[in-house]
Amino acid sequence: MIFNLANLYGQEDPRWADEKTGNATPADATLKLDGCAVTAIANLHNAAFGTNLTPHDVNQALIANEGFVYDKHGYALLNWINVPKAFPKLYFVFKDGIYDNLRTWMWINVYPKLPVIVQVKLGYNSHFIIFVGNHLMVDSLDGKLKPTSTYPTLQATVRYGRA
Repeated sequence: MIFNLANLYGQEDPRWADEKTGNATPADATLKLDGCAVTAIANLHNAAFGTNLTPHDVNQALIANEGFVYDKHGYALLNWINVPKAFPKLYFVFKDGIYDNLRTWMWINVYPKLPVIVQVKLGYNSHFIIFVGNHLMVDSLDGKLKPTSTYPTLQATVRYGRA
């Protein structure tokens, strides 16, 4: 495996679980319930660059760098394009509207050799994880390595390159 998988985190970790996602206003807009995209960014950065960013660190950096937009109910939605403002080692490539297995495999294994954020179906909601190769993913819920088949409905991908 080409990635550093030493510093992986889950959004349910009590150290940040109750922290608001961005500057969201609803009471249930916490990293525990609504922070999978933030956690996926932390895990992607840590795996790719050997850093030790926690979901708390990523959340705070995104708040400071226009990393969120807010829906009409006050929930924070990740502004994927602005992630590199907070994390300049990355540049935004594309948020694919559908999942493409070959493209994902190439991105991880050939070029640019970076994990891919994958949007999956979790109950009635979407959930963001990262694929790291060898049929393994890092689940943003608990930060654990699991088979990519854990979530059978793959919806889309978000790809970053090295800046």
